[in-house]
Amino acid sequence: QGSVGLIGGIAPTFYNFTFDERRISDSIGLQVQHHELHEVLDRSKAIDDSRIRAINESIAHRTENRIQISDRDLNITASIYAALEDFCTEHQYTGLAISDWPVFQKELDIHPGFAFSWLEDQKRIPVASEGDVMGAATMIMMNAISLKDAYLLDMAAIDTDNSAMLMWHCGGSPLSLADNSGVRCINHSTLGRKVPNGRMTGAVADLVFREGPVTVSRLSDDGNVLFSFDANVIVIESKGYEGCRGWI
Repeated sequence: QGSVGLIGGIAPTFYNFTFDERRISDSIGLQVQHHELHEVLDRSKAIDDSRIRAINESIAHRTENRIQISDRDLNITASIYAALEDFCTEHQYTGLAISDWPVFQKELDIHPGFAFSWLEDQKRIPVASEGDVMGAATMIMMNAISLKDAYLLDMAAIDTDNSAMLMWHCGGSPLSLADNSGVRCINHSTLGRKVPNGRMTGAVADLVFREGPVTVSRLSDDGNVLFSFDANVIVIESKGYEGCRGWI
């Protein structure tokens, strides 16, 4: 019965995220509203410096000062978070689906992943990357059922020896499932890496999930189909790729 703000539409090439908001409303009651990215980008450029400093201090405390990005990228991250917080308050959104590339990189030269993590961590508002409306709907549902944070992840690798698969995303997930190694705020794992003289670009969360039971779920077909299974986060020799990840 919540509402999702779709900001910037579906990311390029993610054709399987196409949806019909009328069918979604009929099946699960979720409302979807469309917005242009400039509505958030313009807000982010007008955030007060004192508010940015306060957010940065909170991030430093939460990560135990393991901030490995430039001051510039940290300031922009804080401004994106503040813009998203204000945007959700104004429109009373339960969750967001945001096209996190390529416009963010063109306009701000940054990835907004850590800002997504911080919105979920601080305000319990789930954010789905790539404009994934059904991903946002699934997170809203799982948050309501479990009273815990939900994570939007890819199945990134298979380890046949350990009968395990790596659940991963580049670093826009909430921070609460981190193991004892904690959370780092780092540059994105791929942006700027293959470009000659490219700039290493922040900012995403880096964490490994702690051991324990989890549920893997996905709503599809505009809310008419639910795929779900139980699993356990396990520890094996490989920690997987930088970002938010764990072997199940």
